[in-house]
Amino acid sequence: MLQLSNITAGYTKENMILKGINLSVGENEVVAIVGQNGSGKSTLAKSIMNLVPYINGEIIFDGNDVTNKDTAVISKSGIGFFLQGGRIFPNLTVEENIIFASEDLNKKDYTERLETIKTYFELFNNGRMNLQAS
Repeated sequence: MLQLSNITAGYTKENMILKGINLSVGENEVVAIVGQNGSGKSTLAKSIMNLVPYINGEIIFDGNDVTNKDTAVISKSGIGFFLQGGRIFPNLTVEENIIFASEDLNKKDYTERLETIKTYFELFNNGRMNLQAS
């Protein structure tokens, strides 16, 4: 579903943060990118969305080449990007943020997404979250 081949990206030609990144994410597969501050996680996400200049390589999403496409075109193809830290809607609860982000889903897809997220929260948050499909 998402295939990155030999991605090289950075903020200037002299300062490439990513060098030869290859990544494959299949349909219904969940992949987490983890690392220390400054290790390139945000740069990787921004390069996929064409928010970081000087991308070399190829990005294929759902069978379509989105390499160097306009960010709006990439977004409309189904790839999303969000800022780290949850500062976009700081007064919303986690559940309210999920509801807002899932607004365009039909009831079945929304319920499935919420149940999946609830499972992750139970795994990573020791079950302290109380999310319910409405």
